[in-house]
Order: sequence, then C-alpha cells, then structure tokens
Amino acid sequence: TDSIYSLATARGYYYDYDQGGREDWATSLSLGLYWQVNRNLAANASIFYDRNDSNTGGVGSEYEAWTGGLGIGCQLIF
Repeated sequence: TDSIYSLATARGYYYDYDQGGREDWATSLSLGLYWQVNRNLAANASIFYDRNDSNTGGVGSEYEAWTGGLGIGCQLIF
C-alpha cells in the first residue's frame, strides 16, 4: 500500500468591503506531498504562499506570507 502523491492548489479571492471603499485581491497557492508508507503510517509535507493586495495600501491590509508544515500519522486498525 506504499503510495506517494502530490497536490497543488491555486485560489483567488476578491473582497469588497462596505466601509471605506476598500477592495482586496487575495491569492493563495499551496503544494503538498503525501506518502502512505503502509496501511498504518502516513507522512506529509506542505508549503503555502498567501498574498493580499489592497487599494488602501494601509498597514496590515497588504501582506505576503510563507508557511510550511510536516506531519506524520498513525492509524491502528483492529
């Protein structure tokens, strides 16, 4: 049952705020690698990129962020 697969996603969002005329465009990208070692053990690694662009240009409304993670899981079947 050893298998490896990957998953890539891309998403775009548009936010139109009612107050202050603020409009934001947000982008999210991710890439994950998943490994099912055997029927009881799995491991994964992921990386994410997020970006927010705003027409206000205010502090906190425009940003870029990179995050990542590693995981391991165990399933007991009886």
